[in-house]
Amino acid sequence: MPNADSIPLNNVTTYLRIVLQRRSGKDRILVLDDEKDIAITLRVALEQIGFDVDVFTDPRLALTKFSAGRYRLVISDIRMTLMSGLDFVRRIQPIDSDVKIVLMTAFDLDRNEFDEILPMTRVDALIRKPVTMSKLENAVISLVGASMKPRQ
Repeated sequence: MPNADSIPLNNVTTYLRIVLQRRSGKDRILVLDDEKDIAITLRVALEQIGFDVDVFTDPRLALTKFSAGRYRLVISDIRMTLMSGLDFVRRIQPIDSDVKIVLMTAFDLDRNEFDEILPMTRVDALIRKPVTMSKLENAVISLVGASMKPRQ
């Protein structure tokens, strides 16, 4: 994030709004994947484009840290050993129905098929593995909207 002295005066209000949002925790992303290398790679990629990211490889631990309003976005693998991403999503949605959900899968599954199979599970986006930087960035930016654009 730029130094406050380097921001033109007409952008100070916008800068302060962004700083306050970041301090409130409302723009954090939770990444959950039981494969540590993937989880760390996603964290690094998201941090490089300016997001604050908490990474978990254990869905049970992620559940204990999840609270209403803490995260704007959750990115989770579907297939994990301790708990599926679907189970994780079902458990967090009653806690925070506003959080956006992105599920990652190596399965050949499109959005329509997903909605047919699991109509009661709200998911905002599906990303097919392997996850490319452009797929990740496009999904994140499209879901979080202008209020959570990456830092410049």
